[in-house]
Amino acid sequence: MCSLRDLLSLVSQEDGRVAEHLDDTLLNRLEEALYCEDVHHTVWSDFHDTTFRKLMTTFEGSLEDTEFSRGRLKIKFAILWRMRDYCQSSDFEVVTRVLNTLIMSKNCSMISTLHAFYQKSLYGLNSFHFFGGLPDSHLLILKNLYQTSLNANHRRSIILLFILLSLSTFETHENVDKCCEYIKSMAICSHDVDFLVDFLTELVKVSHLSNEACSVYLNQCAENVAVLVTKNSVAVKYEEELMYLSILLAPYQPTILEGAISASPLSNVGDHLRRLLTNGVIQDCPLHRFLVSSWYSEIEASFGKSKATLAKALTPISTCRKNPLHHPAFRDLLPPTFTDNLWNYSISLLPQNQFDNVFKNCWLLFNRYCHLQEDTRKREQLQFLLDQICNQPHILAECSVLMDSVFLLYSSLPSITLTERLGVFQRTYHLAHEECSRLKYSGGCLSYSFLLLRIYQSAFLNEAIALQLLQLQKLVSTQIVEECSLLANEMIIEMHCGFFITPLLEPQAREVFTPQIFTQVLDLVTTLQVAKASTNDEQIFPSKLKGVLLACFLRCLDCPTVVEHLRAAETLCLAMETCAYLGSAEWEEDPLIRTRVAECWSVFSEKAEKQLSSPEMRSLLERLRPHFSLTTSAHIGHGTCPSCGECIHGLLEDIVLSNQAVGDLDCVGD
Repeated sequence: MCSLRDLLSLVSQEDGRVAEHLDDTLLNRLEEALYCEDVHHTVWSDFHDTTFRKLMTTFEGSLEDTEFSRGRLKIKFAILWRMRDYCQSSDFEVVTRVLNTLIMSKNCSMISTLHAFYQKSLYGLNSFHFFGGLPDSHLLILKNLYQTSLNANHRRSIILLFILLSLSTFETHENVDKCCEYIKSMAICSHDVDFLVDFLTELVKVSHLSNEACSVYLNQCAENVAVLVTKNSVAVKYEEELMYLSILLAPYQPTILEGAISASPLSNVGDHLRRLLTNGVIQDCPLHRFLVSSWYSEIEASFGKSKATLAKALTPISTCRKNPLHHPAFRDLLPPTFTDNLWNYSISLLPQNQFDNVFKNCWLLFNRYCHLQEDTRKREQLQFLLDQICNQPHILAECSVLMDSVFLLYSSLPSITLTERLGVFQRTYHLAHEECSRLKYSGGCLSYSFLLLRIYQSAFLNEAIALQLLQLQKLVSTQIVEECSLLANEMIIEMHCGFFITPLLEPQAREVFTPQIFTQVLDLVTTLQVAKASTNDEQIFPSKLKGVLLACFLRCLDCPTVVEHLRAAETLCLAMETCAYLGSAEWEEDPLIRTRVAECWSVFSEKAEKQLSSPEMRSLLERLRPHFSLTTSAHIGHGTCPSCGECIHGLLEDIVLSNQAVGDLDCVGD
């Protein structure tokens, strides 16, 4: 198991067990996990007591421009972020020297290595204030690097570091004035306009820039932009960017900028809003609220016009990665008829069977607003969509956006009863069953299958539901046995790896296992064993599916009625042999399956230890115990974080290798 010592070895270049040929995927995941602050708080105090001083002695190690060296650097800074409450002034001086080296190297890839650190330092609740020791010339170096770089990611990192350095000058009004003069001196050329856009966009987002000096700075920037917008000499190609800056800075000089904007009437309101939303800079100010209100009016007016007119107004917000309803203006200014009009227009497109971008974007937008309706209305809409889908299952299966609509209406109905939920599940089950019956002819379309598992809830689970899920799993697997070419489809492979029966591994599912379920599981295993033996194709019986079925077997053998049935049918030995066969599979690569199988094994082995008088149980325990013999020692970050979904301990195990040649590494993350 990986310990705090292993983490230190990784970043201090003292451990030859690290796989030098690793790509940066695992290191990026480790960096993300180290920055996540949801769990594992207590281990960091232990790290400080035992390891942090050793880390700081190696912090200024070689800064080679290699993939792995950059990976180590980002991990060092991530650890430093976690240690921020324990840092001394001497630690900040070390970090300042490292940053100075990076800037003076003028190596954009090295500077951008610490992108996550810059973000955390700017947007976190706490900020580092160790940049004051860097000379002003570093700002000019960074700006020149920005201008010469063609890499968008490098540019973003340079901007963040530029702002961090600028923050150290914001302590007095004199320095703010100096910085403003520097910005005003920029020529209105493409590089400077691009720089201003990126710089001010990030600056506005920094939540802790609420001190008076920063307000003065942003106010002066707004005044300068207002002057530029009204200049007749400004080239046409910069007008759009300057208009964006006007809208961006409107909260700081509303009177001046609104006047400048009114001199150049706004077009494409949706595009402006999309940019504000995407950049995370929309604010609750009069101008931004006016844009929202104008967009709603434009959409409602477009419902009676051509598709092209509607698409122009609709698309920027419907396809925006950021949900507009997260901003209060989109909720406060929502017209009472908007969602209903959007629904009516969207369903009017269904009979046309023209699933173009207008169709898709109407439903995308409806999916964002549907939860705001009354429950009665949502229930009606849910039943209507299910009826439409059941009437045209093959045609509408291709419309994934409609599957999202069904799920969102279903999941946003708190008043829906368990009986009603089961009714929706059963209707979807029949769609999924038909879909899985014709995989060869449908091109591998599995929309209803994915919808079924989204709708599924653990409260549904009983023997009948479990048998239905097993039936779907067998349906997919037997078709693969009959037509191996289906394995060319990645979604079908995902289904084949136990997709339908993973709900049976949940802890609350223990009570549903019966002799009938065991018979179905055994039948599936036998079918796949025979097929694999005849084809010698590992994909016919993938290891992940073996892990799922092993967990089901262990659950069955934990059930007294199943064991009694097997004894009466004289098939207990066969069950044990099958269980041992599944236990030898390499299913550990999947963290969820590994966890679920381990849970099932723990319960089974605890009971079986008390039944050692049974020779069959004793034999099975002896055969499976080596496979589950790993013990847990003291280590960092054991357990999966609910926020980032990572396990620091598992990631270190994958990076820091014990007793394994580098060339033999299988880079599969935890």
